[in-house]
Amino acid sequence: MPTVVTARNGDTLCGLAIDAGFVDCGPVRAEGANSGLLARALKAGDLVTIPDIALKDVSKATEKRHRFIKKNAPAVSIRFVHGSPDKKYFDDFTLTVLNVSNFETNKGGNDGTKTFPSGFGFDPNGNADIDAFKVEVADPAAGGSVKVLLEALKPDGLNPDGTPKFSPITGVADAAQRKIDALECKKVSSGHVGYRSRYMRLVVDADDFNAAPGQTLLTTDLVDAGQENIEILDQRVRATYVIERCPGTGGRKCQVTAELDVGENEQRVRVAVHILRDPVTNIPVATIDQARKRSLAFVRQLYAQANMTIRILSLREVNAPANMIAIANGNGQVATGGQTIRVRVRIDATFDQTISITTVAGDQPSQTATKLADAIRNALSKAAPPVVANVTPSTNPPLVGQAIGSADVLVGDPLTQTIRLTVVTSNDIGHPVQIGRIANTTINDFAPADAHVGTIEERVLIKNYDTGTDRVDLFIVGALAGALGEAFTPRLTAVATGQPINELTNTALVFANTVVLANNFHTTIPHELGHLLMDEVHTPVITEMMTAGSPVGANERVVNGPKRISDRVINVGGGRNQNPVNLLRNANTTLID
Repeated sequence: MPTVVTARNGDTLCGLAIDAGFVDCGPVRAEGANSGLLARALKAGDLVTIPDIALKDVSKATEKRHRFIKKNAPAVSIRFVHGSPDKKYFDDFTLTVLNVSNFETNKGGNDGTKTFPSGFGFDPNGNADIDAFKVEVADPAAGGSVKVLLEALKPDGLNPDGTPKFSPITGVADAAQRKIDALECKKVSSGHVGYRSRYMRLVVDADDFNAAPGQTLLTTDLVDAGQENIEILDQRVRATYVIERCPGTGGRKCQVTAELDVGENEQRVRVAVHILRDPVTNIPVATIDQARKRSLAFVRQLYAQANMTIRILSLREVNAPANMIAIANGNGQVATGGQTIRVRVRIDATFDQTISITTVAGDQPSQTATKLADAIRNALSKAAPPVVANVTPSTNPPLVGQAIGSADVLVGDPLTQTIRLTVVTSNDIGHPVQIGRIANTTINDFAPADAHVGTIEERVLIKNYDTGTDRVDLFIVGALAGALGEAFTPRLTAVATGQPINELTNTALVFANTVVLANNFHTTIPHELGHLLMDEVHTPVITEMMTAGSPVGANERVVNGPKRISDRVINVGGGRNQNPVNLLRNANTTLID
């Protein structure tokens, strides 16, 4: 008598019929009890009636060996594999996740310089990329090759049973690159029932997609499509094989699918974004919308190779500050003593006084800064009415080759107050006084000797707006005088005097056009964040994200552009051989969720 079975997720009528001994689902479809199941895919909990199988007797001579072919074994199936040089096909491991490739898309081999293979079958140059994958189909009744639908999926709410729902990505400009309608899988060998595709890679931009035709699937972000909430690492990839011999009609042939997440063990780098306003026009060098979209897109695209992304904690425009007094900026000396420092301090329209102190012979810059700060606070408190304003001294580490560091005094809050400072008298040659201000949107950047200290312009900007060492403070400025960007790395292995102070640690500055213009040194933000996360200098490997400058010009999207984060040991700079992915994920975890 017929048997009733309960369907599970992924079951098909053909699959259940083959399990019961039939060649296909024809007899199951003909069973009247199943009439309500013919026009849709099975879902978990469906009750499927399996008819009795009709036995057939075949007469054969005794005392002889006879060969019978089981036409329904193994069951039709599909999966993702990497492949191996020595295992039998069906003994290869089934992949449980797919990852964005770290290789140049048209390159392979253990050193990443060989040609990525375009043929079928095992190839050591394809096998070297652990993120390369193949689609495998098992079908005992198919011909020399089969076709598979391969497509990227995005999260799309919940199914009725509360499980996450994923849907194909449609209605966007690059939708056609996010699926392959007929991915060819060839029979692995004569007489075998297994079929495999060529080596495939997940990529995140059009240049990489086009670099290995037919062997790439685009899984990039959807920021420019207005779906900023969809991460690369939120997506899945689905492979679907339609069983052509299935007797189903009306587009309802049975099919098998395999579906895997993109990425695993996701990490997020925390970032606070600050956009500088022009001190003359008060217009920000970039819009909040530009800064948010480009930061999200560029970091997601590059960091997906390391299963990382970005979490923007805050995003704001900031005024160009002019409220810092620098003592002994860059000279590394003590005070000669007995000399006068006089600074005129104006705050809004309520306070205008000239503050005076006398230097003490042998004092460090930090001591002179503290005395000046105390004098300013005293004057503010005695004003009529008293003026409320923070006055904060801070000590800088010494420059390379010096023993004594300079010191700074911040006066007031440039976001809420108008502060104007003027040096009236500065007679101590050991402790000359300068005003730290942002006079225009081009910032003087540090040199090797003060890379842990910062220029006076960098310090006045960062010390005013720093939000903490547990996130990256990312400043978007008009330009840097000699670089596209720079970062104040923690220098965890350096002596204390060679490390930045807390206010500067984990801070980066980048030029505005990287977010204002299209494809204009798009790796700049990920690169500077990389310095902070890896606590490393530049690598000599010119295709790596952490190489110095851009060997290919402004459009770094090209396949050999500096946009890779290798997941193998390379020269990361400074005479060190390390794995860049491991460094990015593990060297400075204070910045990571």
